[in-house]
Amino acid sequence: TRTTAAAPVPVGGPPAQTVAPGCPVGSTTGTAYVGPAPGAAVPAYVASERQQLAACLRAAPTARLFAVVSLQTAENPTAAAEALRGVELEQVYVQLPAATASPYVLPVTGATNGVVQVGQAIQTAYDRAQATFTADRSRQVSLAAKVAGKTSSALAARQRLRAAANQDELAAGELMTSCACTYGAVAFGTVQQLAALQTSDVTVVALAPAGVVAGGLTARPLLPAETGTLSSVAAPSQVLASSPP
Repeated sequence: TRTTAAAPVPVGGPPAQTVAPGCPVGSTTGTAYVGPAPGAAVPAYVASERQQLAACLRAAPTARLFAVVSLQTAENPTAAAEALRGVELEQVYVQLPAATASPYVLPVTGATNGVVQVGQAIQTAYDRAQATFTADRSRQVSLAAKVAGKTSSALAARQRLRAAANQDELAAGELMTSCACTYGAVAFGTVQQLAALQTSDVTVVALAPAGVVAGGLTARPLLPAETGTLSSVAAPSQVLASSPP
């Protein structure tokens, strides 16, 4: 199923090791937010995170951490996999062209080192998301058919359900192999591996602190269009199931 997230989306994975000074301060609660603050100037945020990455790379290159990766442009699964090769992926973030203005979060499984495995994992996440959209559409159509009566509330309910079904159908059609939709990811690896992601294809690799536990990381990558001052830092508003219904 698909649910609305009112806050940035928590993700999880293996807890990170304690690292040396120069890296992000470790979490004492097992939780952390990684992303820009409201009102942040994107150039300053990017510069700060790049400096943090360089300092941590010098201090503790073999420490294993989470990182939030923001791509320069939205990519299809093949290109995204090339940009994200060499690390483990927890989630990828996609924004569909027309179905909705809100980004979506796709859980990733089995995304180990190597462009082929990562590409397969991202494509599997796309396929599962399509299955979720399709199932949601069928459910909305079925519910709309069951809403009886001609009162204003019943008519409004049917209209809402049909509109949601139409959006799900459009989203399922847009989320395909050729869709240049992936704009970010949550990655896990050594600081050296994560630093290797910082290329011309990547806007920023923002490290998470050590000590973050499974389910404790709240991630918010930058959208490619976000280049100025951010008035808000709303999280992706939809979460897609990790497997088809």
